[in-house]
Amino acid sequence: MMLAAKKGQATVLRILVIAVLLLVVLSIMIIFFTGKFRLFSKGLVSCEARGGVCKEKPCSEYGMATIKNSDCPKITNETRPYCCIPVE
Repeated sequence: MMLAAKKGQATVLRILVIAVLLLVVLSIMIIFFTGKFRLFSKGLVSCEARGGVCKEKPCSEYGMATIKNSDCPKITNETRPYCCIPVE
């Protein structure tokens, strides 16, 4: 009788641990697929964090390289400035 009770408790504990792990994995997947990871990597994408400067003209005119997907603010509705970094 006592062995059956312990076995039942172990089963409930195992189910609880699996449910918690599934919730953690599901939460990470939701964050990933909704694009919310950008909140955590915002500093990695910023132009200044990469050692760059936002410019209005293409970086090649300044003898610099271009970084794509930076956070430089738009100048007009159509024009997005360039994030330029020095070429070493």
